[in-house]
Amino acid sequence: MTDEKKTINDKDKTVIQEVENESVEADLNLIFGWLIDCESDQIYRIKSEKVRLGSDPSSDIIVKDVEVEKLHCFIYYDDGRFEINDNNTHGRTKLNGKAVRREFIEDGAKIMIGNKLFLWRCFRSRL
Repeated sequence: MTDEKKTINDKDKTVIQEVENESVEADLNLIFGWLIDCESDQIYRIKSEKVRLGSDPSSDIIVKDVEVEKLHCFIYYDDGRFEINDNNTHGRTKLNGKAVRREFIEDGAKIMIGNKLFLWRCFRSRL
C-alpha cells in the first residue's frame, strides 16, 4: 500500500471521536490542535504557537523514521490559523498528498512526514 493510499479506518474513527470528546473540555483561551499518528494512534496535543517536528531528540514531536530529517518541519499558529512549514527537507513534507513548503492546515488534513502519516484535527483557536 502506498503512503498516499492510506485511509482512515474504523480504528482511526474511534481515536477521532476521543479527540472530539476531549475538545469539549478545552480551555477557550488556548490553541488546540491534535496530530494523530495513523499507525500507532498516538495523539500529540498542540498547545503552543510553534511546534518543531523531526528525528532529533530536541524536537517537540519526535518522528522516528529514516526519511525524517533532524528538524523536518514546523507547525505554526498564525493569524487565527495553523500552518505547516517544511524546513527545506529532501523528502519534503506532504499535505493531503501534495509536497508543500508552507501551507495552512485545515481540520481533517493528512500530513506525511517522511513515511509517517498523521491526521490533523483542530477545534479551538486563541480568541
